[in-house]
Amino acid sequence: MELRQLLTDRVRQKHYIRQAVSRIWSVYRFVTLFSIGMILLFPLMYMISVSLRYASDLSDPMVVWIPTTVTFKNFADTFKLMNYPIAFLTSLKLSLIPSLLTIFSCSLTGYGFSRFKFKGRNALFLLVLLMLIVPPQNTLISMFLQYREFDLFGLGQIMRIFTGKPFYINLSGTDMAMFLPAALASGIRAGLYILIFNKFFTNIPTELEDAAAIDGCGVYKTFFKVILPNARAALLTVFLFSIVWYWNDYFYTSVFMQNTSSVTMQLTKLNGILKQALNPLHTSTAVLDPNEITVRLQAGCLLALAPLIAMYTFLQRYFTDAIERTGIVG
Repeated sequence: MELRQLLTDRVRQKHYIRQAVSRIWSVYRFVTLFSIGMILLFPLMYMISVSLRYASDLSDPMVVWIPTTVTFKNFADTFKLMNYPIAFLTSLKLSLIPSLLTIFSCSLTGYGFSRFKFKGRNALFLLVLLMLIVPPQNTLISMFLQYREFDLFGLGQIMRIFTGKPFYINLSGTDMAMFLPAALASGIRAGLYILIFNKFFTNIPTELEDAAAIDGCGVYKTFFKVILPNARAALLTVFLFSIVWYWNDYFYTSVFMQNTSSVTMQLTKLNGILKQALNPLHTSTAVLDPNEITVRLQAGCLLALAPLIAMYTFLQRYFTDAIERTGIVG
């Protein structure tokens, strides 16, 4: 009886220890996730708070988060100064089309690396890894020269034989400077997308392709009819990543499309636009209220993020499932 009681007490002690450890772990996990969430959400919360207040509230020490009077005037002013409808449509074009082209080209490339064995495969895959490692600034000059004097497969040099002058096409300043790299699987973050597709296609059973081959499907028909319908998770993941990076891109847009009126470009010019709007006489001695500029800048940043926030709000559930299925986390 004493031995049985002793064993019972030890079992109870282990049970209490497990409960205590589980509760401590739950509290630690909650505090950690809450802290990370606050760090990530703090800029957005501050942006919303400042953009909804009058400039005078920024100088009021009693106003911390909640403004004394909520106003949407900052959004209305910034909406007009940024010429937001045109900027939105421009950004949508420069984000949506390259994203679709990126999905097509990177999925084909990732499928080729995951299924086919050929000479130079490892060397080419190393180039894909270098796309992730090498900063885009290192290849900027060569890319700019190629786009300014674009020569498709050396045909421009062949024209020299007949005309005495090489024939070049200047793609700098045109939409093709963004569309062409995306169509050739070398756009923004294309190396990452190729790796995502490569890993996802590797996990698809080859029996599906064998069955399609028995039914008379070729390589391309198998890819479009069998593989892609089963790769919705990877397609959605790459699409969301791509459209966000193209929407927020300033580096490539400012180099190859300096005169474009995208949301990002308009946002970078907003500070100068606000100074001109608040100083209609353009006098150098005019004293501008920095708070008037700050509240409108925050409103402009929120307008730039609003489409992405709305997109993630509607697609959050599908995006979370897609991340888990592609194996990016876990």
